[in-house]
Amino acid sequence: MGLFSPHKRRPNQFNYTPRYYDPEQEALDERRAERFGESKHQSEEYKPGDRIRLKREMRQQRQAEKEQGSKSARLRKIVLIIVGVLALLWVADRFASLFELFNADKQQSELAGSQEELPADEIQQIREDLEFDRNRPRVITDDEGNPLSEEEVAKMFENPFGE
Repeated sequence: MGLFSPHKRRPNQFNYTPRYYDPEQEALDERRAERFGESKHQSEEYKPGDRIRLKREMRQQRQAEKEQGSKSARLRKIVLIIVGVLALLWVADRFASLFELFNADKQQSELAGSQEELPADEIQQIREDLEFDRNRPRVITDDEGNPLSEEEVAKMFENPFGE
């Protein structure tokens, strides 16, 4: 019977691993204690409500951080809304100009259709007046309508911008 011998040949060994030990939680608790000026190693007496005060202070700090974040998020939303409205106005202006061009073409075609037709001989006369004839002499005039001499025209073409 080897189970109940009076002499032990070797000591009992235990492989104990704590069931509820969390190293991350312990590190977090130590950081919190350092942050609020409390040390785990201080030999202060427990004061009732310390844990409650600690939780309240941390909650207030989280709320302050959340408010700061919500203010910047609110400002970001306002800026995005303003940019969106400006972009919408720009696009609306572009579409309005396209519709104005379309309406102008439509009105012009309606006006052309409603006008009386000119006789063919008058249309031919207008076309002849508008055609450029290289052999026909042209008269160049100044702003008041006075004809310019050839020297003035040559000078104008030498210095076209009046420099």
